Formats: sequence, structure tokens, C-alpha cells
Amino acid sequence: MMQIQSVLLVMKHFMLAGTERYTVNLARSLADLGIEVTILAGPGPYLPHIPFNIKTVAVPIDGSNRQIKNKASDVILQTALKVKPQLIHTQCRNSLICSQKARNELNLPIVSSEHLTYNKKDFSFVAGQLEKFADKVITIGDGIAGNFVRYGLNKDKINVIYNGVDYKEFPLTTIKEKLKARKLLNLKHSDKIILCISRIVEGKEIDKLIEAFVLIKQSFLQAKLLIVGDDQGDGTLKIIKKKIESLGLTDEVRIYTSTYDIRIFHMAADVFCYPAIAKGMAVMEAMSSGLPIVGKKPVNKPDVVEDKISGYLLNSSDHREIAGKIILLLQNPEKSREMGMEGRKAIIKNFNLDNVVSKTVSVYGQLLDEKAGNVWYDVKNTKAMKELSLPS
Repeated sequence: MMQIQSVLLVMKHFMLAGTERYTVNLARSLADLGIEVTILAGPGPYLPHIPFNIKTVAVPIDGSNRQIKNKASDVILQTALKVKPQLIHTQCRNSLICSQKARNELNLPIVSSEHLTYNKKDFSFVAGQLEKFADKVITIGDGIAGNFVRYGLNKDKINVIYNGVDYKEFPLTTIKEKLKARKLLNLKHSDKIILCISRIVEGKEIDKLIEAFVLIKQSFLQAKLLIVGDDQGDGTLKIIKKKIESLGLTDEVRIYTSTYDIRIFHMAADVFCYPAIAKGMAVMEAMSSGLPIVGKKPVNKPDVVEDKISGYLLNSSDHREIAGKIILLLQNPEKSREMGMEGRKAIIKNFNLDNVVSKTVSVYGQLLDEKAGNVWYDVKNTKAMKELSLPS
């Protein structure tokens, strides 16, 4: 298998969200293996926290806006000419679209990761784009991969790699750490803390969790809800704040935005709730920290959370069902602890970062072996070099 020496990672923006945390974790691990890594993405609060041994380029990414797309495409091309990656690994279809100029003019192969699930009506369109614009596709589950094949994506292009986290960065919390974290967050030892880490955007069902919290307060007067995540600018944060105020919960529901260090919230919490869907980076990081999970059951496997083993999976985001399961966990701290331990075991066994990196590097190697002998940067006087006035 061809040795991997240089990779260009392209994602939509440097936001503090799941896809971005995955990408940076992958980049850090690749760099630790001696691979030269460059990340190109739109500006965001994550940018100052990227490790020093990873090169970064900040430029807006948008495949639907022609002006932004053209600028991004040129910057990706220029960056590729400068750092000479063996391949591009894109993390969303916006970055996939914007990477096509480099792919076409420099013959650079592209691996595209699909972090999302789709409605049936959308699979055909997405599968068509992946078939046309990507050389290899990484999906986060067998069900998603099967749907892509069903709607036209070549099965030989697809590789299923579950997302994973560095469980060493999210260890179990000691009693001393919990007390310290709560003190730093101005919380009491006796408080019952429910944590939600999510991008604050429409569709994350945070409003349902707030409605559930009203019912939880009836059983636990000292309950507190911590919502941690970036404001995506679509007006959702404003709506949520108004809802909190109208329900008289301004002292009990706290919102933290643009927060890089999420570990302190894990240490302070008793239960983690992600009402939209019980999987993803935020859920796995919470599981690694030993927190029981409450969230909606995913449509496609893998089920990161095992129902009644590492948490509770709900059939919907109904606020009464959310409240009922959280109350059950808060009433049974020993059961909560057992579920948290089972969740951490699952992360270490099935969803750890080492597995992700090993399998991803294998996909890189397979793709480069298929492209062997066609190394773009050995070609002199390319059209791209002439257009950009760069030396051949």
C-alpha cells in the first residue's frame, strides 16, 4: 500500500461542532503519524485551537453561492499547489463541490465523508453528487451506505467507518473533579445537572428539551439545564432565549456559546440529553465521560447508545417522554452510574478514534494504489500553474 505523506482536509467552517471536532481529531492523529496535514475551512471559533503542527487556511466555503464557490475553489487549488497533498478529504458536500477545480486540473483524488443521514427523497440527489464528484466515500453506518448504493452510488466507492472519539481525552469523572467543575460553573453540589451539547440551530429539538425541563423541575427543584453550543445565526438562539424567559427559567437554564473546553461540563453533569438523535460526536464524548444518554432512536444503525444499557432511546422528541426518562435517571443514581460505565465500554470497544484513523488511512492507501503512477505534481507547466503564475 502506498505510503501517505500529505493530506488536504476541507470542511465548511471552523465551528465548534461534531463534524469539525471529528476533522480536527483526525488531523491531529494523522499528524502524529508523521503525515503533513492542512485544513481548509471557513473562519470560526475553533481556528485558534488547532494544534500548531497542522496548517490551516481560512476561506468561506459554499457550493451553492457562485461567488463564494469560485473564490473557495481557487484557494483550494492554490493551497494544493503549495502543500502538494496526495489527496483531498472533504467533510461535507459544500467542500466537495468547491474541491472539484483542484481535482480536475491537478488530477487530485477525493475522499468524501458523509456525516449526515437523509430522508429517502434526498438520497438519490446526494448519491448522484457523490458518484460524480468523489473517488471514495466514507459513511457512518451500513444503513446509510445501503441507501446510497440503492440510489446509484457505486458500492466499490463506499467505506463504512463509524465515528469515534479519543476516549483518553474524556475520562471518567472523579468526585473531586465533579465538585471542582460545579464550583467553577457556580453550581451547587446538590444540583441535578442535565447537559445538552449541540449546535444551536433549527432541527436540534432544543425547545423540546426546555419543555421537558419544566416537567423535570416539578420532581427536582434543584435541577439545572446546561445548553452548550455555537449559535448558527438562523434565529434559533433568540427563539430559545425567549422561550426560557417566558417559562420563568432564566436562573435554571444556562446557555454557553463558543465554548471550546467542553470537558468541564461533562464533569459537572449527571445526565446527557440530545433530543434530536442519540448519536454523533457530542453523544460519544459524553458516553466516554461516563454519562448516561437520553435521546431519540436513530433511524439507521449503528445505535451508539444501547437502549436500557447505556441510556434510553426514545421513539420521538416528545417532551413528556424526554422528561420521563431523565427523571428516571435522576431518581436512580446507581442505575445512571451503571449506564454511564456501559457507555464508556462501548466507546472504547466500538467507537474509538484509533479505529477511525486506522481505517481512514487504509482508505487513503487503497485510493492511492488505484491511482498509482498518476502523481499530479510531477507534471510540469500545468494549466493551473500558468493561470496562477506559480513556478512549475
